[in-house]
Amino acid sequence: MEPELALTHLRSLAELYDDGMRQPLPLACRTSAAYAEGGAAAKEWESDFRFTREDQELEHQLVFGGVLTFEELVARADFDLCAHRLWDALLAWEQVEFR
Repeated sequence: MEPELALTHLRSLAELYDDGMRQPLPLACRTSAAYAEGGAAAKEWESDFRFTREDQELEHQLVFGGVLTFEELVARADFDLCAHRLWDALLAWEQVEFR
């Protein structure tokens, strides 16, 4: 990665951090990563009868004012923006090797 591009991405992450220090961000780690990657984000968010997922985590209930459905989560105006600001640069440079 070119140094200028790395600095641009680092600046974006620092701004996201500053935003998060002022107010809770509408992010859940696994869900936002899957969403930014275009994967099965709903499966990371919504619990089922076998597994508890991020929708049931107390920190998310505190930030969102209760348990949200996946549709309610992504309908929040800033979820899409924050998910992409956090993950796009990392996902663009990630290299996964299966051995």
